[in-house]
Amino acid sequence: MRQLLGKGLAGAGLILMAIGANAQIRDYRENRIVGQQGRLPMDRLMADLDRAQANSRFDRGDRRRFDRARKEIYDFQRKFAAGRYDRRELDQAIASVQRVVDMASINRRDRAVLMEDLSRMREFRAGFRGPLPNAYGYR
Repeated sequence: MRQLLGKGLAGAGLILMAIGANAQIRDYRENRIVGQQGRLPMDRLMADLDRAQANSRFDRGDRRRFDRARKEIYDFQRKFAAGRYDRRELDQAIASVQRVVDMASINRRDRAVLMEDLSRMREFRAGFRGPLPNAYGYR
């Protein structure tokens, strides 16, 4: 009886964990699609680059492309946080990420995620007008 009760509780726990994980994944995808107020599209991109690099087999040149993309994104974010919108920096970041996406060593799933990130970066660039928006917490 104890074994049956223990197995039942363990099974129920696994089911609850699976349901919770599914809800987190769904929330994650919804946040990625809709975006989070107060966050730049580049914030999520850094984590996606890390994941793509961890999931890929590549050579030194590919590693430099990842490092360059991170540097370009960081440079743009640093200036943006200081209250300066530098379109040239953003264009360089987009181009660097595009070079990562174009690598043959990136798996299909990571490539799709990075392409979504690129799309959001381009939307951000196209939609940016005037002074820094208060939605991002900058003045």
